[in-house]
Amino acid sequence: MLEINDKKLGELLRQMEGEMPSQVRTRIDDTLSSLPERKKKMKKSTMIASGIVASVAILLGTGFTNSTMAQVLQSIPFIGSVFTHSKDSTLKTTVEKGLSQTINKSATDKGITVTVNEVIFDGTRVSIGYVVQSQQALEDNVNPSIGFKIDGKQPGNYGVGGNSERYDDHTILGVMHLDSSTQLPGKFDLDVNFNKLGDTEGNWNIYFPVEEITSENKVILPMEKRESGDISLIVEKVTFAPTSTEVVYKLKQPAEREMELSFELYGSDGKALEPLSMFKENGTVKISYEPFKTIPKEITFRPQLGHDQEIDQKLSKLEMNLQVK
Repeated sequence: MLEINDKKLGELLRQMEGEMPSQVRTRIDDTLSSLPERKKKMKKSTMIASGIVASVAILLGTGFTNSTMAQVLQSIPFIGSVFTHSKDSTLKTTVEKGLSQTINKSATDKGITVTVNEVIFDGTRVSIGYVVQSQQALEDNVNPSIGFKIDGKQPGNYGVGGNSERYDDHTILGVMHLDSSTQLPGKFDLDVNFNKLGDTEGNWNIYFPVEEITSENKVILPMEKRESGDISLIVEKVTFAPTSTEVVYKLKQPAEREMELSFELYGSDGKALEPLSMFKENGTVKISYEPFKTIPKEITFRPQLGHDQEIDQKLSKLEMNLQVK
């Protein structure tokens, strides 16, 4: 194997720059910038650099045909964090704090490779960063159809959301979030099955362990109660986590006059948080909002108004201010 350090690699790539397609050059630049700072781990960096040089050499030797370019682009792995490419600044901050869990496990089917790059589980939701690569040009949005198993069992009630964006013609970076109606264990094995990517059906099954990070979490147990006529509200628990803010509450109202109520969560600055997911089970409601950038000293939990004047007046009495100690 050819041994080459980062400095020599950089010189070699600069010499070839005029002959190299911008698409390949961008991929290699991103890969190099993602490599960790070198100390005494020259063996590992030499192997990575050698793989890149070998791919470039193959590309140059075959005259940049489209098929060869696609193969080389796929053979150069995405190195780094998918979360740092996300528009979600919360995920970027979590990675910067060293709270993400590196996975880098892949499955290939129908000429498409799916890699689970990393995962964050802060006790309230599971966020998964993944990469889709193919020798053929990919659609702008692969819209994956996904199934989950936790410790070998299908979760009873869960929701999945997320987004994806193009990295280059042959690579899509995506983030998905798994929310469960029940509290997940601190450690579990997660089986993720991508069974459809865009219009392509297949079997991309990836199995990996997940461990909860709680060092950044803050939990309060208000057990505050408000009543207004025949409606009562009890806020039992609020969890402030890196990727979400979770509120667990019980709402009781007469079945014959039951209203579909939504609740808003505000910080000290008076700004409402964006809701992410909601589950109802056995009289208990669990709703997740976007995270606070900084945990406030006080939060306000209030029902969303907009009904007629009589109902709004009734609901406004359920509002509560909760101290965060």
